[in-house]
Amino acid sequence: MLDHEVKDNCIGCVTNAEYEILRIIWHYPGISTKDIYQAIRRRQTWRPSTVKTLLFRLVSKSLVTKDTYYHQAHYYAQYSESIVVWM
Repeated sequence: MLDHEVKDNCIGCVTNAEYEILRIIWHYPGISTKDIYQAIRRRQTWRPSTVKTLLFRLVSKSLVTKDTYYHQAHYYAQYSESIVVWM
């Protein structure tokens, strides 16, 4: 996929909150929802439902994929940080 195609699929790109979640996923590919929440709560006062909403948005924007293993969701970034920041 070309960079300009990524931008077109990005649907307005990422909010600051979505970017915070993406930073964790870039650092820990395949991280679970629970572990994302544990990592983000050190910096934010978000509830688990907020984290899940942000993850849903990132998946909807095709910036993150969700795989389920043994009843746990794991997330992977589809694009590098340099591409997302450029958008």
